[in-house]
Parts: sequence; structure tokens; C-alpha cells
Amino acid sequence: FGYFATDAEHDAALAEMLATVRSGGWFVIDFLQADQVRAGLVTRESTRLGVHEATVERRITSDGRMVEKRILLADGRHFEERVRLLAQDELEQMIQAHGAELTLRYGSYDGGPIGSGPRVILVARVH
Repeated sequence: FGYFATDAEHDAALAEMLATVRSGGWFVIDFLQADQVRAGLVTRESTRLGVHEATVERRITSDGRMVEKRILLADGRHFEERVRLLAQDELEQMIQAHGAELTLRYGSYDGGPIGSGPRVILVARVH
């Protein structure tokens, strides 16, 4: 989630996910915490991917809505990805707009509150 070109595509994908859950069932989404990504972004680093030396470059788009990553391998190949930085309230609104009731919110896998960790983990009941 986060890799679609438009917010409408994100919303449609979320609607399809929720539609697969039976009434009374649970839906959980685990997404990155957008503010922490922005604040802690490592813009450039060198690493090794298997036998290849690589440089990883990251940037936040000028509108602040996407993080772009480019991996440059020493042999000349490169790979790119873009991830939409959806805030907690945006995710919650999308889930609720499709009839699910948010019941739990976590910021980490150990159950810490939102803002305490690198994640936004939302648990919703589907009606």
C-alpha cells in the first residue's frame, strides 16, 4: 500500500481490501509513520546488495506527499520507487469512509501508542 499513482487508486484498493472482510470481521493495516519518515530521512547512503556496491538516494517530493528512493548499482543499473506518505488521519478517514469502525491504534509492534514508534497500525471492525 502506498505505491499507487493517485489517492483515488489508494482509496479504491482500500475499498477492495475491506470488501473481502466478512461482516463482523477485522481489518488491520500496518503503514509507515509519515512524520517520522520525513523527520528521519537518510538522504544518501552506501551499501552492499549481494555482491554489488550500491548507493541509495532518498528524497521527499516538494509537496511533501511522497518519498522517492533511487538505488544506483556500481554496474550502472538503477531502481526507483515512490511511496505515498499517508498520515494517520488520512488512513483513518479512508477506512471509515468504507464503513469500517476503527477500534485500535498502535505506533509499534509492541503495542505502543501512535507516535511512539515508526508505524501506524490501525485495527478496524468491518460492518
